[in-house]
Amino acid sequence: MAPSIILHHYAGSPFAEKIRLALDLKGLQWFSVEHSNVMPRPLLEPLAHGYRRIPVLQIGQDVYCDTSLILDILEERQVPLYPKGTPNKGWIKAFSLWTDGPFFQLNTSLLPWGKLNEQFLKDREQFVGRKIRQADPATTERITSTLAAHYAVLDSILSDGRQFLAGEQPTLADVHGYMHPWFLLAIRQGKDMLGPDLKNYPHMAQWMKRVKETATKRKHAQSYQKLDPSKAIDLAEMQSKVPSGQGERPFPIQYSLGSTISVTPDDTGRVPVKGKVVFCSNERIAIRPYAVSGQGVDTRVWFPRMGYSVQVHDAKL
Repeated sequence: MAPSIILHHYAGSPFAEKIRLALDLKGLQWFSVEHSNVMPRPLLEPLAHGYRRIPVLQIGQDVYCDTSLILDILEERQVPLYPKGTPNKGWIKAFSLWTDGPFFQLNTSLLPWGKLNEQFLKDREQFVGRKIRQADPATTERITSTLAAHYAVLDSILSDGRQFLAGEQPTLADVHGYMHPWFLLAIRQGKDMLGPDLKNYPHMAQWMKRVKETATKRKHAQSYQKLDPSKAIDLAEMQSKVPSGQGERPFPIQYSLGSTISVTPDDTGRVPVKGKVVFCSNERIAIRPYAVSGQGVDTRVWFPRMGYSVQVHDAKL
């Protein structure tokens, strides 16, 4: 029997919403493990070995970090979100660089930071590596105007009557795009809401409704079950020992299988995860932190190559 899909997340995470939406669109059954929206996360640490971000996907002893890699892993399972006749994988990945980059940064700039609790604010300051302050009225107006232009792009894509962003079937482009209006509507709930009025984007509003209806129709009959965090640790420990690994030799690199390296996100949550390389390719890399630290659970922790920096401690070429 194949190991279960376990999603480590919290309800208000926009990036976790991407994964939840993809799981439903693919009709996959999964287990939900909820963690705090701030550090520490003591029952995730033994599995992820210091990785700061969330969500994290666990399948057996494999722990997948970063939503881009998680979506690639889910794509290997039933109901593809790159259907025939839709833009190729590269186009959608390029689209996600916009949605996850400047579009998302503008959205978060308009959060009511001055009204959030101190623990959450301090956590996010550590996450981004700088002080966060509420934008002044003039800056807020400028950001709102710029953000409105981004929403107008989504609306214009849909203005030709297409059902979804890439055509007549939902793809990962819809998963990436859906996160932003969801963030404004579900997270802010209009209470302290800044930013553009989403009613000004009628095509996007209808598209959101179609995406949600399609996900509801497709989702697994049992959808997801809640799982205690300690049980997720038990399931990882029950797996056989992590194999030594394999993989092609990417270009150009200064390490190979068995090398000791640290992997760190390039932008936010820059906490390095150190381990022995057990898999490497041009798209992803996996390390075994337990082999270096002897702490936590003996998992294979996976990262995408794009968006992460590698520091070599022991090359073993």
